[in-house]
This record gives sequence, C-alpha cells and structure tokens, in this order.
Amino acid sequence: ARVKNWGLILSTLGRQGNPKILNRLEALMIQKNISYFITLISEISPNRLSCFEGVDVWVQVGCPRLSIDWGSTYETPLLSPYEATVALEAISWQDEYPMDFIPRVVEYGLITTRLPRKRSKEEESCV
Repeated sequence: ARVKNWGLILSTLGRQGNPKILNRLEALMIQKNISYFITLISEISPNRLSCFEGVDVWVQVGCPRLSIDWGSTYETPLLSPYEATVALEAISWQDEYPMDFIPRVVEYGLITTRLPRKRSKEEESCV
C-alpha cells in the first residue's frame, strides 16, 4: 500500500530539530505532490503520536536514534530524515548510515554526514 498522509515532526527539545532539514523535506513533499502536515513536538513519544489520526508515516526531524532505537515501539512508522529521503527515492541507501546530529557536518542532499578531517602536513607525511 502506498503512503498517503505524512506527518513531519520538528523536535523542539533542545537543539535537536533542524528547520533547514524540515524545509528540504517539505520542498520534497511539494515536489512529489504528497499530502503532509507539520507539527512541533518537544518530546516525541508513541502516546503523543497516537493522538493524531490518519497519519500513515511520521518523519521526525530531531534525534535519528529515536527512529533507529525506538522506531519499532510506534504504531505508525517513524522515519529519520535520511530514511524518508530514501523512501521518497530522492537519494539511494548509503553504506554508512548518516547521522544528522554529528557536530562536524556537511550538507548531503536532505541529510548530513561527517566531514573528512583535514590532516596537518605532519600527519600527511606519516601516511
């Protein structure tokens, strides 16, 4: 069955939610003519999400570990932005699962990944 209604969650807990990632997901939804709505939630929980009716899949813009570690405890699928972009066929699955909260980040489509560390001249000579 195809997903009809998407719920996009921007986490307001601390600095977890990233409005730029939410904006890119929203642009993708518009581009693909997908029905969606946005909600702001401080602490995302199965109980809170069960208050919403008619949502086929959630995308949480917050901590990716929530989808990875606790996603199976939700009645409705709870995707990270990376998983959502793969599901929407905007990018392909990566060999290394990109986490979007790593302090040193670079934009990669709709998700973020680690930047390669720049080596000093001394380190280069040891390689």
